[in-house]
Amino acid sequence: MKSAAPTAQEKKHAPGLVSGLPGALDASEGIVLTIDEQCGGKEWTGSGTCAKGLTCKRQNNWYSQCTGDRASFTKIHLGAEGGKNTSTAEEEKQPTLFCFSLVAPNTYETAVMATQLQLQAGLFACDGHLVISNVTADVLFTEKHVAERIPVSVLQGSMWVPLTYGPHGHAHALNGQVFRRAWDLLFLDGAYERYDWTIKLDVDAVIIPPRVRAILHDRPHRDGKYAPMYLLNTDKDAVGNLLHGPAEVLSTLAMTRFKVGIGQCRELLNSSQMGEDLWLNKCLQLLKVPGVQELRLLQDAYMWGKKHVGCTTDQAVFHPLKTTQEWSRCVAQIGKPAVAVSLASVRGYKGKYLNHGQHSFASRTWWPCFAALLATGVGLSFVAFRAATTRPRGRGACYATLSNEVRTEDQR
Repeated sequence: MKSAAPTAQEKKHAPGLVSGLPGALDASEGIVLTIDEQCGGKEWTGSGTCAKGLTCKRQNNWYSQCTGDRASFTKIHLGAEGGKNTSTAEEEKQPTLFCFSLVAPNTYETAVMATQLQLQAGLFACDGHLVISNVTADVLFTEKHVAERIPVSVLQGSMWVPLTYGPHGHAHALNGQVFRRAWDLLFLDGAYERYDWTIKLDVDAVIIPPRVRAILHDRPHRDGKYAPMYLLNTDKDAVGNLLHGPAEVLSTLAMTRFKVGIGQCRELLNSSQMGEDLWLNKCLQLLKVPGVQELRLLQDAYMWGKKHVGCTTDQAVFHPLKTTQEWSRCVAQIGKPAVAVSLASVRGYKGKYLNHGQHSFASRTWWPCFAALLATGVGLSFVAFRAATTRPRGRGACYATLSNEVRTEDQR
C-alpha cells in the first residue's frame, strides 16, 4: 500500500513541511529556520520554515537554503528577539579551530604528516590539534625526533577497511566504523570543547586557517557560542551526500549534540557499510543538526574525477595531495605565511594553554625556528624575539605568523 507521506517535492513547497532543521527564533511559528540553514532537498527528512524575511532558495536537487539580507536578518531577529549583541572586541575575535586527523601506519600518510610538522602547516596550523592512529607515535613514525614531537592518541583495533565502488566506478573506503570509533575517542578526550569549531582533516589535505576563519567568523550565534551547525562542502554528489570527507567542520554546539546522540546513530546507522563522510552526514541529519552549504571551503579534485589538485583558487582546503612533494608544492603555491600559523600555545582558548600537540611539540626544542626560517624563504620580513612574562614554564617555543615572520617566544 502506498504511503500517504508527502514526497520530497511536496515537502519543499508545503508550509510547515519544508525540509530543514529546528531553529529557535519564534516559538509561535513552530520550527523556524535561521539564515543559511537547509530548508529543502531530495531525501531530506527535517521540517520547518525559514524565519521572517528569509526565502527558501533552491540550490540544486539535493539542497535548498534559507537566504536573505544578512544585516537585516541579524538586526530583526538577533537584536530584537533576544539574540546576543556583540561588542566590537567580540566581533573582531577570530574563531578558534581544533583539527584532528587519523594516520594509518605503514602508509604514505606518515611521511605527509611529518612534512606538515616540518613546514609548520596543515594540522599544526590549527589552534589545537590531535593525531589519532592505532599504534603509538614511536611505531607510527620511524624518525625519533618526529615521534617525540607528535603525540598520538591510540585507537584500539584495525584501521584497514574494505573498498566499494560508486555509481561512476570510483573506489570508496567503507571506513565509517573506524571513524565512528575515532569520534568516540575524540569525545572521551574532550579537548575540542575549548575551541569554537572542530575540523576532521584528511592527512592529504592542505588547510589555510585564515580562510577557514573568514568563512566561519560571521556564522550565527546562540547563547554566546556559534549555533549548532556543520558545513556541507559540495553541491554535487552521485548519491546526494553533500558532505565530503577531506574537511568536516562542526561547531562546538553541533559537537555537543553529536556527542549526546552518537549512540542513536550507532544503533540506527550501519557504519560498517558506509564511508565515514556519508555516515557522519546521515548521523547529523538524524540528530537534527543544521547543515549549511559552503562551497568556499573545499577544492577537491575527486569531485570531478581527477587525482591531482592545483592550489591556486580561493578555497580554504585543497585535496588530494598524497606525496610529500605534492603537499609541499601546494604550500608553496598558496604562500607559506598563509598556511603556517601557531606551533606553540600562544593561541590557547580563553587563556588556557594547549595540551594536545602544540605546546609539547614546540616547547621542547628550538629546531622548529630554524626549519621555519628555511621553509619561509624569500619574503621573510624579520625574526622577532619577545618575552612573555605571563607564560608558564621557562621553555622556548617557535611559531610562524601571518605577517611573514617567525617568532621565538620565551615561555616563563
